[in-house]
Amino acid sequence: MEKSRTLVVGGTGFLGRYIVDALLGYGHIVTVVSRDTQKARALFPRKVKVVACDVGDSAEAWHKIFRKQDNLVFAAGVDERVPPQGDPLAFYRSENVDAVRKVLEAAADSGIKRVALLNSIFSTLDRLRPELGLAKHHSYITSRVEQRDMALATARGKFTMTVIEVPWVFGHARGSESQWGPLIQFSRTSPKLFAPRGGTVVISAANVGRATAGPIEYAKRSSATPVGDAWLSWEALLTGLAEACGRPDVSVVRVPDKLLVQFNEMSGFWQRLFRLRSGLDYGRMCDFLLDETPVNVAASQKRLHYGTSDIAVALAETAADVPESRAMRALRGLMSTA
Repeated sequence: MEKSRTLVVGGTGFLGRYIVDALLGYGHIVTVVSRDTQKARALFPRKVKVVACDVGDSAEAWHKIFRKQDNLVFAAGVDERVPPQGDPLAFYRSENVDAVRKVLEAAADSGIKRVALLNSIFSTLDRLRPELGLAKHHSYITSRVEQRDMALATARGKFTMTVIEVPWVFGHARGSESQWGPLIQFSRTSPKLFAPRGGTVVISAANVGRATAGPIEYAKRSSATPVGDAWLSWEALLTGLAEACGRPDVSVVRVPDKLLVQFNEMSGFWQRLFRLRSGLDYGRMCDFLLDETPVNVAASQKRLHYGTSDIAVALAETAADVPESRAMRALRGLMSTA
């Protein structure tokens, strides 16, 4: 049987490398698109082909890239941690909607059969809790919701599209700087941890790879679906991180709703006062932080063939990626003897 040929955009990123691993495990012939081909080649085994291209390149350039490819994984784009340039909504729309549309349209014209697009769990929350108006108040969430809808519309009648709504991801960063540095240091050094009610879906990075490769291998119809290992309360997540940092007995104090709302309102005031550009409205973050809506990830585990992983192992890998400074180590020693 001829092997399936899959192109990965964003393959050199944190999640992209796990996706490449999963595709290779399925026996796919993998090609990675990168702006820096020399750097990319150093990350993968020789059987992974690397080609030069950029999301902002012309449709003609993408048509050439898609030749002799069967499938596409799009794992690029920007998330809420990327400071917007100029108007936030225009920035995130340009990066996550307009640029991606051009690539997907070229894929459709080139006969690509299946596409997996990494999106955000915020799209899920906006769909499950429309009364919160998340897409109305947060420009980053707006871009992800519009990206999801655009991708499904572009795919109609042309290819099978799976929009993968990715939650909080933990796992080994493989030499890159961990995005969870401040949270790990807080979990590692604070005498007490503080958490509101509510929680979030979590997943290991390796399982994101498997969840993304699954629809490329098995999808029969287009869909948008959240993925994850489990839903954890903020208290359970912080407890797990503290244990991963070697602090099994640390206590987690519940933050009252009213106090969190007041803190959020103050943050929103400072954001407006200093005109801080962000994809999230700091004054309305409690809308999703306090949300306890159950998210059904079991359905996607079955449909996308990725199962579950041990999230405790992923939390331990995350903690190991964040080195503790001498000053922090000394401070923690003083606190433990006080």
